[in-house]
Amino acid sequence: MLIGDAIAGAASKCDDGALGKRLAYLRACDYYQRAVNKGDEETSAKARKKLNSNSKQFPSVDEIFTVGKSVGAEITIPAISGCPCSGEKTSIRVR
Repeated sequence: MLIGDAIAGAASKCDDGALGKRLAYLRACDYYQRAVNKGDEETSAKARKKLNSNSKQFPSVDEIFTVGKSVGAEITIPAISGCPCSGEKTSIRVR
């Protein structure tokens, strides 16, 4: 969950003018989902709240269409200095 917090907290540093900032939230939610699945009851509840809150920052259908992507496609987060999840992969989901 701490990794998800770090990524979500630094999402503005991942802004590439396209989906970068939004992709950071997707990746943060990947980590929150792990915490939901593997944590104890209290940790899972906290992670679920963070997952629900951060998923509001996912890209819209229009945004992914604009960059030629579709829901479910795997995407690599652009390498941007200061972005803690640069080069990591995630799958595209929409809000």
